[in-house]
Amino acid sequence: RPDLMAELAAATGGAVFTSDQADALADRLELHARHRQHTRIVAVWNLPLLLGLFILIVALDCYLRKRRGMA
Repeated sequence: RPDLMAELAAATGGAVFTSDQADALADRLELHARHRQHTRIVAVWNLPLLLGLFILIVALDCYLRKRRGMA
């Protein structure tokens, strides 16, 4: 099947390399670094669960301060 692979590579503009030609393959590869960045803005106060958690933490803080005589 090596002939079939060589024909396919030639038809698509590619090349065929053997394991002995690994260095030539590495030299032929054009590697480009890709960086993708996605920025998503989320209004935290529009999330009911986080708002409830925040209110719970503030209430717990007030309760503990009052109980220990810090308020």
